[in-house]
Amino acid sequence: MDSGGEAASIERVLHVRGRVANHEFLRVHGDYQGTALAPLVIRQSFLFFDRIGIETAIVHAGLETGVYYWARCGFDFLKEEEREHVRAWFSVMLDALGLDFDDNLQTAYQLVNVGKETDERVSMEMLAKVFPGGAENVEVREHFESAAVGNGMAYGQEMDLGKALFLSYPRAWWGYMDLNLKAGQRVLFEVYAQSRLQQAAC
Repeated sequence: MDSGGEAASIERVLHVRGRVANHEFLRVHGDYQGTALAPLVIRQSFLFFDRIGIETAIVHAGLETGVYYWARCGFDFLKEEEREHVRAWFSVMLDALGLDFDDNLQTAYQLVNVGKETDERVSMEMLAKVFPGGAENVEVREHFESAAVGNGMAYGQEMDLGKALFLSYPRAWWGYMDLNLKAGQRVLFEVYAQSRLQQAAC
């Protein structure tokens, strides 16, 4: 484990009167990564928010893992222009891969699950090769290599298609979650958290 003994760091700014919580950052350290600690910490945060009347959580889905992770947790785009930018990225990359883009895909959660039904898997290396004009472009290769390295992956390591497209997306985005226990977003998060905790227990 980490020599310092820290498992995770989290910072939140609570606007109780506005019933909003801003998740400033969440980091899981060292050997604790991949242990389902992150969804456990987030779940405990949400339960605390429930008690004090917080209704909405806001995140800044930062580069590297954040652009994918918060979408996987059920957060959706706070800003419409960012939704459209991500949808445009998916459209371009899916076209380059010879796959159709479904115009009905609107939420971050729908996008992150692209290719799940057909078990489509790609690597950053594959994405770089099909990127328009990118086969011999050094900057394109460096972008996709950086996406792999920044997420602790080998350049040729295959992963779910939606995950790869989010992790290679070149911008951060703002996301939100309706914390109502019966809201679709909260249900999606609970399903995800439960699956991760079950996996970690195996």
